[in-house]
Amino acid sequence: MDRLQRRSELPPLRATPFGFTAGEVFFPWQNISEIWRGKAPVTDEASLEFLSGGQRISICEGRPGFDQLESFMIAAFPTTAAWRQAVPQPAFDSCRMLLYRRT
Repeated sequence: MDRLQRRSELPPLRATPFGFTAGEVFFPWQNISEIWRGKAPVTDEASLEFLSGGQRISICEGRPGFDQLESFMIAAFPTTAAWRQAVPQPAFDSCRMLLYRRT
């Protein structure tokens, strides 16, 4: 129950064709240098990690706004479209994998 309470305290994600916000920080798609996929160690939820301008943010699929973020991410980075199918089992394996790196 405590885990659900902490999740509801996170500000919802807002995504657009130009980028996304997580709280008050804006991450423009054009500045994203890397995208990683993995699974959260405690909840076993699929997660995405974005690196942009020296900032790193990890976002789990249970966070409000995640579906919208995923849709806009795939539109901006089509090579990430199959990222969910690449999240393997077993449960609680971090399975971290690079999805995108700006060259």
